Amino acid sequence: MKYTKLLSLVFIVISCSYSDITLLNQYSHKTHFSLEQLVFKADYILEVKKDKPITNKKVISFGKETKCPPYTVISYNFVVQDVVKGDSKILNGQRIKVKEPFSDMAYTMHYSYYTKGFMIEPFLGMYTNGIPIDSMETMFIFVDNLQSNDPELLTLQFSILNASDRLSQKDTIQKILNRPPGDMKRMFLKKK
Repeated sequence: MKYTKLLSLVFIVISCSYSDITLLNQYSHKTHFSLEQLVFKADYILEVKKDKPITNKKVISFGKETKCPPYTVISYNFVVQDVVKGDSKILNGQRIKVKEPFSDMAYTMHYSYYTKGFMIEPFLGMYTNGIPIDSMETMFIFVDNLQSNDPELLTLQFSILNASDRLSQKDTIQKILNRPPGDMKRMFLKKK
């Protein structure tokens, strides 16, 4: 009996201490993106190499009266090897920090779940063929530029869940980017 209670307490402490996008992953509805959709959605497509340390963790604590466990913000560090899509704000060799996808929404979910007892169930994008960040040393990442109060500060965030892919996809990504835009007139007008 004591062993069961102790095991339950350890599980609760571990799950609460790592409450980044865990709730978001668990309670969201996923819209699966193809590579083509992800290529057009992302502000930047970057070939990157992991930097050391690969992750940064920042813990946000709440007041004791809220009974809300701390929230952990995780970001990833990379060195840009090549810019496949994007503007001149990012250069080869530049060190960048990338936030987890939907991090603001994950924070809101965490807070509302533990303080109000209700769960938001959003619809989120997820790349089905994405690779885990820790599986490869170099990879493509698909990121968005977040708006910041400081115009000099470049804040990046993964475009959707699993927004990374193998370097072997470079030719496919280039072909997608070089396609001419679709002829909208032909797509929507009925033929006589």
